[in-house]
Amino acid sequence: MTYADDVTEEAVADVIAGAEELISARFGGKPVLSDPEVLGGQSNALVVRLRVGVNPFLPHRSIVVKRIPSMGEGTEPAMLREVVAYQFANTLPEEARPGPELLGYDIGKRLLVLSDAGVVDTLADVLASGDEELRLRSFRALGAALGKMHIQTHHREDGFETLRRRVWAKGGVERESMYARDRGIVTAIRFGIRAFEGSGVEVPEAVRSFASDAARRIEKGTHRAFTPFDLAPDNILMADKVQFLDYDWAGYRDVLFDVASVVAGFPLHVFDTRPSRAEVEAFIRSWTEEIRDHWYRATDERRLLAYIAAALVGWLFISATVAYFGSPERALTFDTEAMEQENPSVGGSALVMRDMANTARAVAEFAEHCDDDRSSDLREFAGRVIDFLESGEEQQ
Repeated sequence: MTYADDVTEEAVADVIAGAEELISARFGGKPVLSDPEVLGGQSNALVVRLRVGVNPFLPHRSIVVKRIPSMGEGTEPAMLREVVAYQFANTLPEEARPGPELLGYDIGKRLLVLSDAGVVDTLADVLASGDEELRLRSFRALGAALGKMHIQTHHREDGFETLRRRVWAKGGVERESMYARDRGIVTAIRFGIRAFEGSGVEVPEAVRSFASDAARRIEKGTHRAFTPFDLAPDNILMADKVQFLDYDWAGYRDVLFDVASVVAGFPLHVFDTRPSRAEVEAFIRSWTEEIRDHWYRATDERRLLAYIAAALVGWLFISATVAYFGSPERALTFDTEAMEQENPSVGGSALVMRDMANTARAVAEFAEHCDDDRSSDLREFAGRVIDFLESGEEQQ
């Protein structure tokens, strides 16, 4: 059997052996795993679908095994984030469970064993299909799935934090590291402002105010719930029930960042076009219907547009920081004091510039319809950003 250039037979065999050992220890018996299929996606992890031989202890005919790579910030934090997220998700009611079931894990071997949703289209497949009706239905389903997850988890943060402290202590990682990613997101928003100003794009006080709103909501927003945060079309399964696959960024944050991520066309994941206006409206309407009875302030259209605008500004500045450092891992773990010594600017490939321009277009559109005293300054800023990014894209 042949695999992609960066996946070797030895790597796949090692994953199979590790998964068999893990399943045997967890469920009993001597499982036989076969017919490996390496799955693609945005993640750097090695993800393999495997057929399960007859095993009276494991009622699954196929499973998915994910091996987390060793990355710059260290394997353990990346691995532990996913373990906590999957374990927490397993506690949710089935209709609100956002992804596959975690069947087992081994921190030392960096392995996760997950239930298999089967061979289904991803949202990326749907976006590439050109089928306008299918796209519209998919964005409507995505809005409902996110809304269900948000509203079923908004009151469970204490349980999530208890689980997180327990798992991280078991993994031998300092407790302070648990919050490094959230701090990194806030720092990335502030650093992104400096990057645009370093490129000659003035950031007026009104826009800084929106950015401050975004940073504050990451830390202690009103509409907090469990969120994948870094949504990517390749990691969203459009099965009978929408499922999310990658929990590397998952945690409790303001849910409007999930909404803004979809509206902006999935920042940090380069696609040619954003959702159409009809798709955005269907997505937001579907999401709002799910959260209406609990977060009535977020269903007020004027407030909601302002909330989304702030999150979009946050995503724009986060994207500029990631582009500067070259990857989310580097951008979110770079030493804060060292950042102060940097003289950043906005750059990147033509595709990266186009991705940021798509986010800026979303900012401009929401600023236009946002009933906020700061909206005109925000709209003008977004226009300058679009001009700057498009000129940079042309020079690539």
